[in-house]
Amino acid sequence: MTALPQLFSKRTEAFLTAAGTIVFHIGDSDSYTVRMGDTSEPVSEGADEASDLQVFFTSDAFQGLMNGTLNVKEAVQSEQIRSEGDGDLFSALGHLLQAPTSGLNARIGQMMG
Repeated sequence: MTALPQLFSKRTEAFLTAAGTIVFHIGDSDSYTVRMGDTSEPVSEGADEASDLQVFFTSDAFQGLMNGTLNVKEAVQSEQIRSEGDGDLFSALGHLLQAPTSGLNARIGQMMG
């Protein structure tokens, strides 16, 4: 669970001004809820059933996303990543994860494109 807060640590202002609830499903058993703009509990274990967006990752795809090696376009095409829900929030998530020093910039752009 520590990887998710690290994704947002370099984009604190963008995270705090965003709104929406995103559930990350990782593999068959792990789920985490990210509450955009919530400073009291930004990330929690489990899935919030009332989320605005759900993003499903295979375990390997999520690990690749975390370490910057994932080809997101291929992962989406091969259904290693899929999403359900608010497309605008998915786009905002992609922009939020784009940090100048991050290898995620192109990958998230590919996911949304």
